[in-house]
Amino acid sequence: MIFVLEDNQDRINWFKQNFGAENITVTDNPIEAMGLLMINEYSAIFLDHDLGDSQNTGEGYLRGRYGDGIDLVKQMVKFLPQIDTPIFIHSLNDPGAKNMYTLLNNAGYNVDILNFLQLVKASNAKTLRDFFIN
Repeated sequence: MIFVLEDNQDRINWFKQNFGAENITVTDNPIEAMGLLMINEYSAIFLDHDLGDSQNTGEGYLRGRYGDGIDLVKQMVKFLPQIDTPIFIHSLNDPGAKNMYTLLNNAGYNVDILNFLQLVKASNAKTLRDFFIN
C-alpha cells in the first residue's frame, strides 16, 4: 500500500491511475494522516505541503483547514512512524518542500523531493506500480 497526503483531485486521480486505486490510501488531513501512519504499514509515502484552502492568494499564505504537510512532518519527527518507509515530497511549493525534507532527513527518514511535475514526467505506470507496490 502507498500513502498519499494530497488535496488536489486531479493529482489524486493521477495517483489512483498510476498506482491503482486499490493500492493507495489518500487523505488531505494531516491529523488523520498521522493516525493512518501510526496504525498501517506502507511501502511508500507521498507528501504534499499545501493542503485544502492553503494557497498564496496574493494577500498572503492561507493555511489548510486542518494544517499543511509540514504539520504532519512535525508529528512524524516526534513519533517516528514509518521510519524505514521511503518518503517522496511531491509539493510544488519549493520552500515548503525543502523545510519538510530537512526535518524528515534530520530525523533519519529516507526522504527525497520529487515535485509533482517531475513525478509525472518520470512516470511509467507499470514501472511505478511495480516499484512501489511489489
